[in-house]
Amino acid sequence: MPHTQSSVDHWQESDRKKKYKQPSGLVSGFIWRIWIWTETTFALSLMEPWEIILIFIVVGIMTMVLTVGLVRYFPHTIMAALQRAQYYFSGSDSLVKSLKDEAWASGRIEL
Repeated sequence: MPHTQSSVDHWQESDRKKKYKQPSGLVSGFIWRIWIWTETTFALSLMEPWEIILIFIVVGIMTMVLTVGLVRYFPHTIMAALQRAQYYFSGSDSLVKSLKDEAWASGRIEL
């Protein structure tokens, strides 16, 4: 019995069944686009589920550490840089010290 070749191979047939369809809702469509963009940019579709979870955990921890560092230490760094810049430009650092004293008194900044 001769083998007849179909016009569509099996791998092409399975690809046609797995088309991604964008959800119709506004919010769900936006989340879907972000997920597809992330999945294709970082090749997440080629990874196992545990690898994807591990990557998201590592990125989440790094984001939290960076955020805590910016919130806790960045204001102090800005005040120190302002004080040094004013000293270099004017030879006096009284304005920045008064700003620092006001912020310290009102409780807006931790040093």
